[in-house]
Amino acid sequence: MKTPEELEDWAANCAQSFEAAFVAGKYGQAAMAAEQIYTVLNFIEMKQEAELIMERIGWGRIEKAFSEARVNVERGSDKKKAV
Repeated sequence: MKTPEELEDWAANCAQSFEAAFVAGKYGQAAMAAEQIYTVLNFIEMKQEAELIMERIGWGRIEKAFSEARVNVERGSDKKKAV
């Protein structure tokens, strides 16, 4: 189990990963970083902390990352084509 300080560092690193990926236009990676923060902190019953981090990142940016990631998945080579 991580100490509170280690958790804080981990969350800060994930938030920085979100920021770097978002700025670079790598929306799938940004979405994964946001999801990881939110899921892990909620799992260990730190919902308030998760909400605060999401507020700092910006819910609008998080929504954009997820919506753009979905578009990229649809456009990717794995998308099934009509036969």
